[in-house]
Amino acid sequence: MNLAPYIEAENYDLSDFYEGLMSFSYGEDGGVYSMPFNRSTFILYYNADLFAEKGLAVPTTWSELKDVAMAVTDPANKMWGLTAPEQGIYLELWVMQLGGEVLNADQSDIGYNNEIGLAAAQYLRDAVDDGWYQAASGQEFVSNENVRTAFINKNVAMLYSSSGDIKTLQNSCEFTVGTAILPAADGRTPASTTGGANIAALDGHPEEENAATWDFIKYLLSTESTSSFAQSTGYLPVRKSVLTSDSWTAFVAENPAFATPAQMLQYCVGRPYNYNYTTFYYTYENNALAKVVSSAADRAELQTILNELSEAAKATFAG
Repeated sequence: MNLAPYIEAENYDLSDFYEGLMSFSYGEDGGVYSMPFNRSTFILYYNADLFAEKGLAVPTTWSELKDVAMAVTDPANKMWGLTAPEQGIYLELWVMQLGGEVLNADQSDIGYNNEIGLAAAQYLRDAVDDGWYQAASGQEFVSNENVRTAFINKNVAMLYSSSGDIKTLQNSCEFTVGTAILPAADGRTPASTTGGANIAALDGHPEEENAATWDFIKYLLSTESTSSFAQSTGYLPVRKSVLTSDSWTAFVAENPAFATPAQMLQYCVGRPYNYNYTTFYYTYENNALAKVVSSAADRAELQTILNELSEAAKATFAG
């Protein structure tokens, strides 16, 4: 259902929503077909008790990430420095951190079958070979669960994951869970992207029901409801007004881990808005990171992975 008529009739203020989160809300006709709801970004989780014990500083660059990870890695005691889910979006993250693009300018191919993509893949492959990165097992959500379990069980000191995991990890870990902005590639600013879901209403209902649905959406997206939901989960406070509200200010003062997602939001890069992107992502790209960290033997094989992704992208986007 196009929400634009209701938005325009009430002069509903869309400027209070982060534009980076609104990018998936618009249709090709300019209508508003969804609104940001349980949206997340990607952050660094770390075992704060272990860091304090070893006198480690939270890494802010790729070089620091490697140094810290190597300092805590102890395979004999089943401890590694870092892990991340084996999903395509995490490969995209490493590319974004080097300033690369997920798709090229005319969206006919991936934008990282080049030195940037190869550098990102090489960094990850070297991390595995050097022993401080623990490759996850399983695909899609199985992979997510496996890396969370490894972190909870103290088998990894650091974890790249969704901000939506804050509450789950805090409730599951027997140590203090620290959160931080993702380390930046050396010499660059941090970068991340957003995930999660928007809320939408279906067409085909009487106007009375449509109007009631719009009222319910407004309730869910009110500053108060958004603040409460973000405090309960770790999902982003999608409205700017939340960050200056008394309830949010008081909450993050007592729960500093929850301040990180909003801080990361300023560095977020939009994901592609293309009809065929979802097909490409789930059919091809989603398994690419697993190949990088699990099966690539050398630089030539990393290039082969990128070449294969490129060919799959060309075929998918041509359709």
